[in-house]
Amino acid sequence: MTHHQLPEYDDQSDNWKAYITKVEAYFEATGVSDSGKKRALLVAALSTRTVQVLSGQVALRKPNSLTYEEAVKVLDAYFDPKRHEITESHRFFNRCQLEGEPIQQFIVEVRRIADGCNFGDMLDRMLRDRIVCGVRSSAIQKQLLAKTDLTLKEAETIAISAEAAENDTKKMSSDIEPVLKVNERQADELVSVCGRCGSKKQNRNACGWAKARCYRCGVFGHLAKMCQSDVRKGRPKARSQCRQ
Repeated sequence: MTHHQLPEYDDQSDNWKAYITKVEAYFEATGVSDSGKKRALLVAALSTRTVQVLSGQVALRKPNSLTYEEAVKVLDAYFDPKRHEITESHRFFNRCQLEGEPIQQFIVEVRRIADGCNFGDMLDRMLRDRIVCGVRSSAIQKQLLAKTDLTLKEAETIAISAEAAENDTKKMSSDIEPVLKVNERQADELVSVCGRCGSKKQNRNACGWAKARCYRCGVFGHLAKMCQSDVRKGRPKARSQCRQ
């Protein structure tokens, strides 16, 4: 069977743990099982600097004399050294959702840190509690706390769904806001006509016609064009419209 060459591993830009996971998947997909063949393909894919690292770690032995498992173990120890359990636990318990960080990404990061904490059978509970305590939204946190016997799966599902709903609500509000502003402006235009003289943007208490007598109804305080009375009541009409 013809095998494609593995992509080069560059320790300056690539993550070793993620890279070796892809390598294992490649070997599984292509049916490569021979340890020598796997080691040869892996070493051929390493950058010159990484080969030098491997050579330096195995002292007098040559990289090509190693088994695949030996080569991976050496590179694991160099590029992904065992993390201090207490230090990682400190990071875990202090990890909260960052501003602008999606909850799904927050969960991924919490799970990644938990790998070095050795929680064992307590892993699911610790992850659940960190999600509940670490979310930024108090509304989402209340939803999580309201659920009795909350499982890790439920915590993840509720948190992700609630955040999506919050984002949708914010978007809908932002879409409606311009319309509301237009309506408010139009309403303002409708109610800002002075009830005494009919002028726009006129405060009726400051109107110069406040003491004028309406020649339509004879009442002081407005002009005839703003009169709301019924002329059929027979009130006497003033002969002229004037300020008093």
